[in-house]
Amino acid sequence: MGKSKVFMFDNSDAEMQAAYEKARASFRWFWREMAWERRRIIPALDLACVKAPFTDGEHGEHMWMERIDFDGDEVSGILLNDPNWVQSVQKGDEHRLPLDEISDWMYSISGEVFGAYTVNLMRSRMGRAERREHDSAWASTSAIH
Repeated sequence: MGKSKVFMFDNSDAEMQAAYEKARASFRWFWREMAWERRRIIPALDLACVKAPFTDGEHGEHMWMERIDFDGDEVSGILLNDPNWVQSVQKGDEHRLPLDEISDWMYSISGEVFGAYTVNLMRSRMGRAERREHDSAWASTSAIH
C-alpha cells in the first residue's frame, strides 16, 4: 500500500478543536472497550487506535497509534503511519503523551467504527467522489459512529 492520503486543515478550526475535545471527553469509552478486549478469549476488535499530534519543532502532523496502553494519565502506543513532514519519528516508534493531548480515537467491531470524531468531521466536508475514495481506502467504513 502506498502513502496514505493526507487531509489538511487549519489547526485553529473551531469544529476540529471541538472534535478533539469530544474525543478526549469520551476516551473512557475507548479505554473500557480496550479493557474488555484484553479479557476476551476471541478478540473482537478489528482496529483500535488513537490519533496524536507529532512535531519536530518545524513541522507538525496528527497520526494514528496502535497497541494502545493507558496508565491513568498518559496514553502510549506504536506509530501506525509513516510521517509526511515530521522527521523526528517514524512508523513503528513508541510514543507517549498526556491524555489531554490526544486528538482522536477509534475502534472497529465487525466493520462498524466508533469514535473517529476528526475522521467524521473531515468526511462531512468531502464531496461525494472524495468520500467514496476515502471510504474505499478505509475498507468501506462508511458506518462510522
